[in-house]
Amino acid sequence: VDFTPRAKLCACDSCYNFVMADRWVIWMKDELRNHYQLESVPYSIFRVPVALRSVNPQAFTPKTVAIGPFHSALRWNAENTAFTEMERTKVLAAKAVAYDMKNESFGVLVEEIVNDEKLVRSYYDGGLELEDLNTEQLAYMVALDAAFVVAILHSSFNDPAGVQRIESSFPELQSRFAPVFSRRFSLPVRKSVLIDFLLLENQIPLFVLRKLIQMDSRCKSQEEAEGRLESYVALMAHHVLPFTKSHHNIARGIQGSAGCGKHLLDCLYRIITHQDKTSEQTVAIDFNPVAPPSATQLYNAGVKFKGHSRSLMEISFERYQLTIPKIHVGDDTETIFRNLVAYESQLEGKVNILSYLHFMNFLINTPQDVTLLVNEGIITHSIGNEKHVAQVWNELTINTVCAFSSQYSEVAKATKHYLDIKIHGLMAEFVRQYFSRPWLVLSLISGIVLLVMTFLTMLYTILVYKKG
Repeated sequence: VDFTPRAKLCACDSCYNFVMADRWVIWMKDELRNHYQLESVPYSIFRVPVALRSVNPQAFTPKTVAIGPFHSALRWNAENTAFTEMERTKVLAAKAVAYDMKNESFGVLVEEIVNDEKLVRSYYDGGLELEDLNTEQLAYMVALDAAFVVAILHSSFNDPAGVQRIESSFPELQSRFAPVFSRRFSLPVRKSVLIDFLLLENQIPLFVLRKLIQMDSRCKSQEEAEGRLESYVALMAHHVLPFTKSHHNIARGIQGSAGCGKHLLDCLYRIITHQDKTSEQTVAIDFNPVAPPSATQLYNAGVKFKGHSRSLMEISFERYQLTIPKIHVGDDTETIFRNLVAYESQLEGKVNILSYLHFMNFLINTPQDVTLLVNEGIITHSIGNEKHVAQVWNELTINTVCAFSSQYSEVAKATKHYLDIKIHGLMAEFVRQYFSRPWLVLSLISGIVLLVMTFLTMLYTILVYKKG
């Protein structure tokens, strides 16, 4: 059968659709003739699934800088002056990094990436972006982006105007990019750049960053390069993560993450969930979980809330107390969570972020639930009122599968069972009604004492009457 599109057709929709169908069949036949090698190693940098992107496309699109091949159109579009200006800044970063390299040649890094081209491409989910880039184009793009990322992180690490320094075992090294960083990057731009570094479609392989750091003439060993990269990632985590994690907990979470991490977003995922090489095995997943009660319902039943600054997976319900992670909800919280959810969707047997988001979605049904969690020290926010915060939480789980890890599933069942026992609610109401205010307690005690005294007086009178 000849599927070649016919030369002369009218302009009606049916003829146009026929031509397009012909072309689609030709394309499909060509694709079926090609011999594709099945991937033995799953990619880790990929396009966000349409179902997740459709809810909020802006959460997955870089605002300030394009990193990697997926958003390369932004860097070449002359109308996007902010992105083209950032490309010029990348060149300055590459020159600054090259000056400190052992042979002062940026081309050495490009050659290393050319040699590792197959490995670099294996990190990405194919697509036209990579097919359209030849070896040289891909190598220069990744090398330039790597130099920019390292220069930004290094300058942020040594910036005296930073929010707070992260402790490190290696000495402070002066960055030749620092003058450019301080002059061209205001605080809002710095924050925007760090957020762009965390977007799923805006990633480059972490081993390239590690290799670039190791090429620094001031880096004495591979271990020092590893430690410096861990410190950079820890600094970024401290600045952008919505969880109120202390420096000690970030340091504990980062140990090994830079060594086994695939890219920056993967490192932050491991920090949040405390995942390393020893904890990559899959765990039981409950795809039909019990819905836990809302925060207000639990409070009315006498449940106490306690926040912590440890792993996202540490949640418990013991002795009428629900212990969950503390979190700060800001302008970038939605973007960070949406990219973490999109990345986790490709990880086999992992629902850590999804479990937390769905659990919080059940806890927060109304602005009153947010107010309660704010008063209990679980949530802080800087995005307006409680109604907006509740809306953010309720929209984060749209177009996702409701699933709980085994730990979250057990806590959900325990809280639901606790609420089903009506006596808990009655006792809590009684305590709040009569023991929440000191003067009510004193009045109750006085009433009880008066009642006992009246009874004793009556009893004494009866006994005296009988003796008489």
